Amino acid sequence: MPNHVTNQVSISGNAESLAKLKAVLFAPGIPDSSDDENVGLVVDFNGLIPMPQSLHIEAGSLTYAMQKWNDIDKNQLAAVLQAKYEALYDNLVEHADGQINWKQDKVSDMEALFRQQPDLAAKCGINLDYGEQIRRNIELYGCPTWYEWSNRHWGTKWNAYHQHIGTLSDTEIYVEFDTAWSPPEPVFAAIVETFPDLQLEARYIDEGGGFAGTFYGEDG
Repeated sequence: MPNHVTNQVSISGNAESLAKLKAVLFAPGIPDSSDDENVGLVVDFNGLIPMPQSLHIEAGSLTYAMQKWNDIDKNQLAAVLQAKYEALYDNLVEHADGQINWKQDKVSDMEALFRQQPDLAAKCGINLDYGEQIRRNIELYGCPTWYEWSNRHWGTKWNAYHQHIGTLSDTEIYVEFDTAWSPPEPVFAAIVETFPDLQLEARYIDEGGGFAGTFYGEDG
């Protein structure tokens, strides 16, 4: 359960730039509350900093396990796992010991076994397709899953939530939303950089974490 950081964001400027910002900052959706019940829009960070689709996969203990598996030299003997990857080795001993010759088989032989027996792989905490996916994601985007990417590129764990849409006029935007653990400073910075003629002020506070601040930007 994260600490909720409340963000109060005011953006103002000329109508043409503000219209362009609205087109990328908002997506169709129903906010938690709004001053106009027909607004039908929510803040979506993807419009400014889009998350690649392939990152929308499970993030957690499997990510860690398969990153370690991907790092293993597959030409090594399976026995090397006992010294370097004790938890994985214990799993393999429990579920696959009778099918592995620890003195002769290489890690690549184990991988072939898991391809043939996906149920056995699952018991051992191995998902080779998932491992290949996170390997490609790291190569392409520098992150294995949505979790690492969103923290790096949005500055927070999730997209905006608990949203209140206040003012959406031709020359002013005012919205409030929560983010997890920290404010989305990279998103604020992207707005200022992309729309240098707009003025942005974002006030944020985390009452649980005991911090608050203001992000201010104009002229890029």
